[in-house]
Amino acid sequence: MSEQNTIPQNNLPIYLQEYTVSVLGNLTSLDCSVSPEKEVGTIQYSTLGVIPSNKKDARVWDLKASGTLKPHDKDYIIHYDLSKVNYDGKVTFENPLSGVITVCGRVISISKKNATWFPCEATKTVSIIIDQSRWGFSIKKETPFSMDIQLDDSDCPPCYCNGVPLSTCCAEGFDEYAYAHTQSCYDQKCAPLCN
Repeated sequence: MSEQNTIPQNNLPIYLQEYTVSVLGNLTSLDCSVSPEKEVGTIQYSTLGVIPSNKKDARVWDLKASGTLKPHDKDYIIHYDLSKVNYDGKVTFENPLSGVITVCGRVISISKKNATWFPCEATKTVSIIIDQSRWGFSIKKETPFSMDIQLDDSDCPPCYCNGVPLSTCCAEGFDEYAYAHTQSCYDQKCAPLCN
């Protein structure tokens, strides 16, 4: 097989196993030491994988889940615990998330206007925080939901300023592939945001 016909290693899909997913209430602060509040839903099925994208050498994290949501007057947090995952790479994200969540028969577009994500390197968790106040309706009884959300993979380590992760720290057009996991990556990507 010629070299031009081979699939690069970083362009193969990888689906993770041995993670847990919960639907939780509000975070009291964006601090890794603070646990989210009670469960406000259940997850029946989920998949979490990194797949090739339409951009050369770029990948996208694909998060799918279905289950139920209980009535709740604050944010819904889809909380992924990756602490038991056996994966040689790092689970790193960048840029705003996009996708859809279906609740009460309505398809709701997920964007930076109504959702964000919060990684915690110390506990190996990722939380997708969905602001239901922008839905235009509220859940009256436990109801089925499904979600299909995508996030860009990042080769750069996450940025931290005063111990707080910055989830949107890669500047548009920054070549993180060339500087992955180097001090230069941190200096160019994070330092200007922290000063």
